[in-house]
Amino acid sequence: MRSTMTWRILVAAGLVGLGALVGSAVVWAQGSRTTSQITACVDSVTGVLSIGTCRSPSLSWNADGQPGPAGPAGAQGPAGPSGAPGTNLTALIRVVEETKKASMQEFQAFAKCPAGMVALGGGGWPQGLDATVIASYPYTKYSGKKLIAVGWVIVVRNPKGTNMFAHTYAICAPLPTPATPPPSPA
Repeated sequence: MRSTMTWRILVAAGLVGLGALVGSAVVWAQGSRTTSQITACVDSVTGVLSIGTCRSPSLSWNADGQPGPAGPAGAQGPAGPSGAPGTNLTALIRVVEETKKASMQEFQAFAKCPAGMVALGGGGWPQGLDATVIASYPYTKYSGKKLIAVGWVIVVRNPKGTNMFAHTYAICAPLPTPATPPPSPA
């Protein structure tokens, strides 16, 4: 009696396992289709649609339809606030300064912007054999709590230590004026 009961449980468990295996294979096969087409069966007696294996006439359609036409443009939104005034590029100036050094193997040369202006960029070049620019960077100072570039610096290496000139330039622009806040609406 006990062996018959055990045998029935094993057979039932095997059938459940086989059913799960077959069901997952069907789901996997349907999920791995490359098309997005849906097929439904039409019951010839009742006219009811059902999805599954069809023995009667079927009806097919795409799950993804053709894109529709573009909709009309939306209404124009209100204009945003005007931005702060930009730098007047006609006010840019180039400052070039010449530095003469005697018997130094390395030195700095500066080009300083006039008062009320800041350096946007710069550079320089040595005038002498074997001399090279080894660094080029903004010359900065604190103005209140802000660090601003007031000129340009180059560092020149002169391995022979001979008398030489270095030319440094800075591209300077007027300091930006603080933006005034727009008036508050009444």
